[in-house]
Amino acid sequence: MTIRSKEMMRGEATVIQEFFRNEAMSKPSFYYDMQVDAAEDIASIFWTDGIMQLDYSLFGDVISFDTTYRTNNQYRPLAAFLGFDNHRKSVLFGAALLYDEIAATFDWLFTTFLKCMSNKKPQTIYTDQATALLKSVPNSFQGVFHGLCSWHMSENAKKNLGTRANSSFFDELTNLISNVEDESDFDYNWDRMMKNCFDGRPISDWTWLVQTHRNRMHWSSAWVKSHFTAGLKTTQLSESFNAFLRGFLQPDHSLVQFFSHFNVMVQRMRDNHADLDFKAANTRTRNNYPNSQLMRSVVKKYTPASFAFIHRQYDLSFKYYYQEDTSKGSELNKFFKVFTIEKVDDPDEVDDHNDDDAHNDNGGASNSDEFQEIIPSFEDLDRLDGRVVTVDIRSKSFSCTCRMFENRGFLCRHVFKILEFLGGSVQYHCLKTIPAQYVLKRWTRDVRPSVDKLKSSFTVGTEDTTQAQRYQQICTVTVQLSTRVCEDEEASQIFLDGVLEAGKKAEELLFSKGIGKNPSSVTPSKSSKAIVVVGEPSSGKSTAPKFKERPNPIKSKKRLKSDYEKARERQKFIMERKKQKREDEEALKKKSAAGEMQEQQ
Repeated sequence: MTIRSKEMMRGEATVIQEFFRNEAMSKPSFYYDMQVDAAEDIASIFWTDGIMQLDYSLFGDVISFDTTYRTNNQYRPLAAFLGFDNHRKSVLFGAALLYDEIAATFDWLFTTFLKCMSNKKPQTIYTDQATALLKSVPNSFQGVFHGLCSWHMSENAKKNLGTRANSSFFDELTNLISNVEDESDFDYNWDRMMKNCFDGRPISDWTWLVQTHRNRMHWSSAWVKSHFTAGLKTTQLSESFNAFLRGFLQPDHSLVQFFSHFNVMVQRMRDNHADLDFKAANTRTRNNYPNSQLMRSVVKKYTPASFAFIHRQYDLSFKYYYQEDTSKGSELNKFFKVFTIEKVDDPDEVDDHNDDDAHNDNGGASNSDEFQEIIPSFEDLDRLDGRVVTVDIRSKSFSCTCRMFENRGFLCRHVFKILEFLGGSVQYHCLKTIPAQYVLKRWTRDVRPSVDKLKSSFTVGTEDTTQAQRYQQICTVTVQLSTRVCEDEEASQIFLDGVLEAGKKAEELLFSKGIGKNPSSVTPSKSSKAIVVVGEPSSGKSTAPKFKERPNPIKSKKRLKSDYEKARERQKFIMERKKQKREDEEALKKKSAAGEMQEQQ
């Protein structure tokens, strides 16, 4: 009998429960929960392990949430909580298989997610424009900025507007998403878009446009730039994750096989992260400015991918000029106008295509040695990308109107321009390096705590701690240490030998105190109690809960048409119908005219 046949006989729900129960027993801090309906059938499942929870504690300030991936067996939406790690790569915080995508289901999922993460909320969560998410996210993530994916907005515009919007609409929408500076600029550009793209026609009946305008603070740069997003504007992290997941799943996989292959995919993601950690620790990051104290002060702190972004901003700073506004401020508080007179080619996202350069050693001379700034006359030239940089010398704090640090966590080219100027003065020698408060730990190499820090942060075994607290502390320490040492085989063996030796000593101590092992006394987690595994009765009829069947909308092998394609087909049908009507009317007129001529004859 095959494994698949055994699974079918025992029931898929029972096998899945046993799978999760074994995961919880073999992995520290593993958490799962199941949502059931009135008939006690399993509707939705959420799960996360200890490493995912650790990653969330380090990189959970920005979340990308997406439900576009579908499992092939029952067409269930896979909901994934993703974020950026210190290498600007996707990191998984938790996942769920959902029965449907209504607000009540999302409320349960978000509540469960926050519960297992000790109710620590992110700063920002990005989703698509689904109505259920617009209702559920504010309820569960109060005080969290809710960003809307700009790519999904463009796709929804195609579906809802069709050909009613002319070709310039998407250029205008992109400008509203990325380039507007404040609320007044948004209002002006929105009104101009309505005039240019819709001939100033009223939009009260165009539901999607009305809703999009109402939610403008969730997607326009006029509001988004004031919130930390780590550079995220879309759910592209989720799209990349879905593409990566497809390499591990087959169309005929059952749910049981899905979970097994999902674990393989998660391990591959962690292997890739460990490889990046190894390269960052054992290769020198390329620095084209070895004589710049600003660059030297952070080149060993940032990961290569993060330093590449800083390096790019420093490169661009040489194309900018500054003028101090002496009418404002004082000796310790200064105001600068920073601008350029040429168009600067600046990709909106981080330059990941320079990874090869970022890992290579630098043997060349500093570009800054060859650069000589020539101050031109600006009276007859247009000032582009003009910003105001405010400096507090005493606290070493900088503020730029572009708000890049507040939004992405990196200093911008405008601040670098002023830092380079002030650092070159003897009076402000304290600004020769990048101030520590502007180097976010989430982008650095040592974001994961070292062994010494872990040892000093926990006091396991004190009299005032409960058994549950000691258990949580031990699990946290072992998971974090395991994540670090698994990168090397020799380090892993040393760690295992140490754990076994420590375990032997602990067993001897327990035995000397008369404390025996009692497996039945182990209390499962609350998440494990969500569904109890029901055994087979003597009659042979299973009473175990079943998965709530979700109807598969795909009833043929033909590709499903998008709403946009359906709208185009409807429009084409209406045009052909009108054309046919005109032809029929013309034929009727000709027939009537011919009849009148015959009567006259």
